[in-house]
Amino acid sequence: MPESFLVLGDQLSTEVAPWPTLSRDTIIVMIEADVLLTAARHRTRTALYLAAMRHFAEEVRSLGFVVDLRQAHNFEEGLAAHRAAFSPSLIRMNQPRGRRATTLFQRLGIAMLDDPFYLTSVDDFRRMVSGARVSTMEQFYRQQRRRLDVLMEGDQPMGGRWNYDDDNRLPLPKNGGEWPAPWSRPLSA
Repeated sequence: MPESFLVLGDQLSTEVAPWPTLSRDTIIVMIEADVLLTAARHRTRTALYLAAMRHFAEEVRSLGFVVDLRQAHNFEEGLAAHRAAFSPSLIRMNQPRGRRATTLFQRLGIAMLDDPFYLTSVDDFRRMVSGARVSTMEQFYRQQRRRLDVLMEGDQPMGGRWNYDDDNRLPLPKNGGEWPAPWSRPLSA
């Protein structure tokens, strides 16, 4: 029996784990859940969300995967229909953002992988802050820079400072100042 990999609408990248190691026998499941789409109060955002999911589904199909892009009232119904259609031995997913989503997918029997869109897993973060009397973002950032060896010169921060928060608290120029042109990605045909 094949495995399935569930992709949410905010996880649309094949450039992160586990994509490089996924077998082409893995069935990719994506669910357009009515409860999410009708809860959104911004039609343009909803349209972009759906367009991005559908574009990603086509991109993944072009890589040789079978994609089960389905519409359902909610994720529970969508996953039940996917299981009925494909009988996967296991459904995995990258951990979703948010406790409610994590709890929902755990209850539905989905195996969770670490969220590759973050540099630190939830469990690693909990370990980092568990022993501290007072946990601050400053401590977290210092630990991250040391752990990842980012902006470090040996065991010291590059430039001799751990943060530049004071520099970031300056008010905007009264005349608006100069702003760079916004970045945009060319659309592929």
